[in-house]
Amino acid sequence: MHIFHRFSKELGAVLLVTGCCIGAGMLGLPLVSLEAGFIPTLAMFFVSWLFMAATGLLVLEVNIRCGEGTNLMSMAEQVLGKPVKYLVALLFAFLFYCLILAYICGMGALMEEIFAIPRTFGSILAVSLLGVVIYQGTKQVDILNRIFILGLAGGYLFLIGLGLPAISGDYLSHVNWKFALPVLPSMIISFGYHNLIPSLNSYLRGNRSSLKVAILLGSFIPLLVYLLWELVFLGTVPFNAENVQAVKMGCMVTDLFQMDGDSKFALYAMRIFSLFAIVTSLLTVAMSFVDFLIDGMHLKSVHSSRAISCLCVLLPPLFFSFLYPKIFLTALNYAGAFGAVILFGILPVMMVWKGRYYDRSQEKEQLPGGKPMLIVLALFALLIFAMQLLLEWGI
Repeated sequence: MHIFHRFSKELGAVLLVTGCCIGAGMLGLPLVSLEAGFIPTLAMFFVSWLFMAATGLLVLEVNIRCGEGTNLMSMAEQVLGKPVKYLVALLFAFLFYCLILAYICGMGALMEEIFAIPRTFGSILAVSLLGVVIYQGTKQVDILNRIFILGLAGGYLFLIGLGLPAISGDYLSHVNWKFALPVLPSMIISFGYHNLIPSLNSYLRGNRSSLKVAILLGSFIPLLVYLLWELVFLGTVPFNAENVQAVKMGCMVTDLFQMDGDSKFALYAMRIFSLFAIVTSLLTVAMSFVDFLIDGMHLKSVHSSRAISCLCVLLPPLFFSFLYPKIFLTALNYAGAFGAVILFGILPVMMVWKGRYYDRSQEKEQLPGGKPMLIVLALFALLIFAMQLLLEWGI
């Protein structure tokens, strides 16, 4: 009975990490990888997964050292000092806002496609309905999220089954390594589960082996899910000037399938699947942000405080979605290159370096490789950060 209970908790932890990774990235990643082609995309996926799995183990090492009940902000304060804590808080806010902005823009576009209503009205309606659920708390969010997760899983299996027989080897043969690196920011944010690690540490009572299984296996499952999805998308949507221009103009995944001449039923299924992917992502991110604000501002989790937090979380990105309705991919890139890379890449390296080599912590290393490994991870994170800056400056 004890073994079954332990297995059940380990499985639950794996699925939590998996669920944290799979979401709206299903819509953004195929678009940004179209110019690179399948083989470069495959390589970048493995690189992104390795990087995020490695930094996840670093976060675990620091969290074990700092103790249960600490989150990334309190870990940063303990190891690097209070000023870094405030920087982490600002970066979290930036990351959350970028993600929510991307999701609202994508949701508005899909509401327009599915229900034939104006995009602005669709965004307001969807945000209002989901905002009510988020205001009611975790239990209601969990119930709605489970419904949409089931729809997401069913839609995924249906579209994969529909797409596999239609894959063209000619489409998959397209390769352009020049466009491989720019897909990394969106991939990295799609493997972002690091803020969940402190909760997993408490849930699994500090069991090191179970935690490592949850991180490595839980993030590897989304890798397989994404790769199969990319195989179907890049194998059925041709690389041509029309599709590339559509991506640059801010189109959705459904637009490219429509251009490729899919049946109306398949297109409708694709749109519903896309909406489920965005809703599941928006629910979890927005709820985390609301709780983050309540905790960070030391608000009492009463009705008025929660209502104010919900408005602070949802209204600013909703407003910017009216100004920039096609910013879905750009917002995901910003979240990955400027938010996730620092919070989930550079910050863990800094905390582990100080813990191991300055504070002389006796905590067992969760990631082997010593200083060379930490240097490689830091340089890789800085490369992505610098690359995104250069792209923004048009260099």
